[in-house]
Amino acid sequence: LSGLDAAEKLSELYPRMKLIFVSLCAGSEIRTACLEMGGHAYLQKDRLQHELIPTIYRLIFRMPWKASGIP
Repeated sequence: LSGLDAAEKLSELYPRMKLIFVSLCAGSEIRTACLEMGGHAYLQKDRLQHELIPTIYRLIFRMPWKASGIP
């Protein structure tokens, strides 16, 4: 089961759940696919230490999410 498949199933079962994708891949195609599949955020593993808590905070308080390195 891939992360995208799991996200699709989780979104169906728990539509209010906020999904955060974590990956080694930095490509915009993968990020776009994750967000289109119902993800609320996409984090690269090499930035996880710095971005996970702020991302969770933004999701809890419904603040807009911005991908790192994207203006």
